Amino acid sequence: MIQRAIGNFNWETTFSSLHIDDCIKLFNETVLNIFSNFCPSKIIVCNDKDPPWHTNEVKNLITLKNHAFKMYQENPSGNFEYDHVLAITKQLNETLKVSKEEYYEKLTSQLMNPATSTKKYWSILKTHLNGKKIPLIPPLLHNNEFISDFTEKAQIFNEFFSNQCTPIDNDSEIPRRIILETNETFEHIDFSVADIFNIIRNLDSNKAHGYDNLSVKLIKICGFSICRPLEIIFQKCLAQGIFPEYWKRANVVPIHKKNEKNLVGNYRPISLLPIFSKIFERLIFNSFYNYLIAHDLLTHCQSGFRPGDSCSNRFLLITH
Repeated sequence: MIQRAIGNFNWETTFSSLHIDDCIKLFNETVLNIFSNFCPSKIIVCNDKDPPWHTNEVKNLITLKNHAFKMYQENPSGNFEYDHVLAITKQLNETLKVSKEEYYEKLTSQLMNPATSTKKYWSILKTHLNGKKIPLIPPLLHNNEFISDFTEKAQIFNEFFSNQCTPIDNDSEIPRRIILETNETFEHIDFSVADIFNIIRNLDSNKAHGYDNLSVKLIKICGFSICRPLEIIFQKCLAQGIFPEYWKRANVVPIHKKNEKNLVGNYRPISLLPIFSKIFERLIFNSFYNYLIAHDLLTHCQSGFRPGDSCSNRFLLITH
């Protein structure tokens, strides 16, 4: 139903008279609205103190136990309420024991499995080696004061990161004489709906998404139907020579680098960009990279970000 609703929308006519940023805004709102119509949703209250082996079955039993105990408190003289509390408590303890054993067995198998990625391996270790739970960002020491308010901390990080990106004015000039390595020019970026679909299909569903709330999992559910409106938007960007302002926004997350965690200077920013901007970037990269390879324009010393090559090869070459 979701794919049919997206596919039946008249994107060509709708986008024809709109600015590129308005197209993207309308596109995002339409997709989210379609999902809200066809996907049931409910609010789930999560407690970060709950152990990971607290499954839905365990949580339901805890709720039943609390309800039964409340009924017993209201009528302590009734044997039925007390027996009911004991029965649910026994069932809860047994379920907890089994759930906890299954959880640790699963973790053990993941740690011993050679196919487990390095990122997943260390994520499991960090989760269980760090027994104490502390805030990711403690109170920040700013102007000789400790700032604990979340909004104030966000403003401090925003100001610090913004100052790091200030353009530097200097007298540098672009070289006027450039030696051409080939007579072939890079003029067109060709791609099809199938190319867009292949990129979407290969996206990592566990990757974080941007502020537009369109995750990789959501995009993959849309399937092939979402590729046509994306093709129209991408072609419009290329024809007008515009990279949309809507895709330049990001959720900036501070990541601790070194030393004390209460100093803002010891953090670096990570920008979580919209997924669609990454798809557009990948299309341009693929086309431009093929052009560079076809005309042998990349030096043999370039190893980073090349398939089948790595910086380790450069280190080996220098060493030997």
